[in-house]
Order: sequence, then C-alpha cells, then structure tokens
Amino acid sequence: KEVVLVEAEEGTAIAVEELLKTHLERVRDQFRSYDAEALALAERAVLVREKEVTLMIVSPDAEEMLRMFRELAG
Repeated sequence: KEVVLVEAEEGTAIAVEELLKTHLERVRDQFRSYDAEALALAERAVLVREKEVTLMIVSPDAEEMLRMFRELAG
C-alpha cells in the first residue's frame, strides 16, 4: 500500500504526476509475473492531479480515500 500527496507549483506537480505514472507502471510490471493480488491492487491505483496537488493511492480503499480527499479539499 502506498499513499503519496505532493503539493507544488503546477509545473512541478505535472512532473511529479509523470514520475508517479512511471512508478505505477514499474510496480505493475514487477507484480505481473508473480503476485496477482498485488497486481490487482496496483491496477486499481488512483493517480490524480488537481492544479497544484498530485495524489497517488495504492490501496484496497483507493476510491474511498480519493472521495474523502476531495471532500476535505473542497
């Protein structure tokens, strides 16, 4: 399970989003060959960028955590 939340200037937030996309791709590739349960979790990961905030959630509760984040962030 992983949760990453980065607040930065928008240009940096875009770069962070790209780095996290690459990270998720590597995690998926790694799990693809030997851990089906972890692969399913990684494939359901949430990665969003909203202006200056980039959020990645790898958790069975990713969608619920995203909903809570959006609710709190307003």
